[in-house]
Amino acid sequence: MRPVEAVVEPAARTRRRFRARAFCEPHHPQGFTGPELREAGMLIEPAVPDPALVPRAVGTSCRICPRAGCPARREPSILLEGS
Repeated sequence: MRPVEAVVEPAARTRRRFRARAFCEPHHPQGFTGPELREAGMLIEPAVPDPALVPRAVGTSCRICPRAGCPARREPSILLEGS
């Protein structure tokens, strides 16, 4: 529930980096005894080239991500042999 910012590099044929800024805010429309709803927003823009920055590797979905050895993988990729 605090704003976050990161430079990310999606898995793609061309290397492109983006700066992502996001936030999440809880809402209790039925009071504290009701369900907690969360509203989130994200702004993504091209990152300014900076060789000192180490981007966070991201993908759209584990099933179509070509990154081998990803510690966040939750299901096998259809693009990798032996996954």
